[in-house]
Order: sequence, then structure tokens, then C-alpha cells
Amino acid sequence: MDDYQTALVRAKTVADCQRVYEEALAAKRRAYQKDYPETYRSLAAAKELDYWIKAENRAKVIESGQHSYGNLIRRQIKL
Repeated sequence: MDDYQTALVRAKTVADCQRVYEEALAAKRRAYQKDYPETYRSLAAAKELDYWIKAENRAKVIESGQHSYGNLIRRQIKL
């Protein structure tokens, strides 16, 4: 299990999931921009989708038992 998944497992609320998602994505975007300045946007977009799916799934587990419609995690895609 990577650090991102570990942080999501520790999340107790949907807001925690959102915060973990945003922080991890920002860190990954910075790392990609430093290491791959020419192609970091496409790499970050792919990672953003992966992170969002994991955060959304964790948020839905947390919210199970409560009725909700749509997505719980706001995506942060910025290309």
C-alpha cells in the first residue's frame, strides 16, 4: 500500500478524503513538473484520475448508510 492509500484509509470523513486527494495531487504535480517539464501535464492528468477514483471510493465507504447522489470528491484537474 502506498502513502496515498494509507492516508485515505486513515481518513474519517469525506472532507479528510478531499484534503488527502488535493495534497497528494499537488505534491505529485510538483514532482512531475520538476522531473518531466515537457510532459508533466499529461502525467498529472492520468495520476489525477487514479487519485480521484481512490478518494471517491473511500468517501463512498465512509458515507455508506447515508443517501447521497453524485460524486463526493471534487476533481482538481487543471491542464
